Amino acid sequence: LLVASVVTLVSGHGFIQEPAARQVCYKEFPKCTSVHWTPDELNCGGFSTQNDKNGGKCGVCGDAYHLTDKAFVYPGKFALGVITGTYQEGQTFTIKLRITTNHKGWSEFRLGD
Repeated sequence: LLVASVVTLVSGHGFIQEPAARQVCYKEFPKCTSVHWTPDELNCGGFSTQNDKNGGKCGVCGDAYHLTDKAFVYPGKFALGVITGTYQEGQTFTIKLRITTNHKGWSEFRLGD
């Protein structure tokens, strides 16, 4: 008896377009002076780094969890203090995602963790 299992891994490409994420805010906000040329590839350091090195953990802004110098967390290169959207408590708002390569899967958001 041969038993086989297939594990599907999802590694899509995309970013939050609205409100503008830190890696793309330079397109709309002049104070965002750092340009990230591959905004759809902010992926926690890659599959092996995230899962083998960091036990599945990802930095809060998409940087590799183990890094001490995180580019997307203040005072990193892309964390310039530019606010790209403001909302009131209890307000419903729309988030626009730009998916550049769809490998299936989902997007998940948490606020105030």
